[in-house]
Amino acid sequence: MDIKEVRFSSKIEEHDYQTKLRNVIKFLKAEDKVKCSIRFRGREITHADIGKKVLDRVIEDVKEYAEVERRPRLDGRSMIMVLAPITKK
Repeated sequence: MDIKEVRFSSKIEEHDYQTKLRNVIKFLKAEDKVKCSIRFRGREITHADIGKKVLDRVIEDVKEYAEVERRPRLDGRSMIMVLAPITKK
């Protein structure tokens, strides 16, 4: 099991979001953990709530493939969360 990283932006457009979401789902189906991160540049850090909404949307879109291992958390100028694939019992 590897950890793959997918970087989002707080100002991401819909098509870019869908492309990155497809990659997240592909990694989760391959039984890899996915680290989703948002890097805030300049004054974007004052609107960290916008980045949190993007990551919450990712959680909602991949809930059938993944469980949240680490909730979105601000770490310096980045917001990071970790998703783990759902284990079959």
